[in-house]
Amino acid sequence: MKKIVMLAIAVTLTSVGVGFAMNSMSQIKEHGKCEAFKCSICNGTGWQGQVKCIHCKGTGANGSY
Repeated sequence: MKKIVMLAIAVTLTSVGVGFAMNSMSQIKEHGKCEAFKCSICNGTGWQGQVKCIHCKGTGANGSY
């Protein structure tokens, strides 16, 4: 009986740990996207109306990046 309880606790802790790791990995992947460095003036589009954004030179990336 004691082995079954210990096994249940180990399985629960493992599933919680894997869930935490998966959540952390998805957050890292999200921050690694180019949108994290988008230009705040044109909102990452590279365009202001029909003119290329002067701040990021039409790339959509932040000028300080």
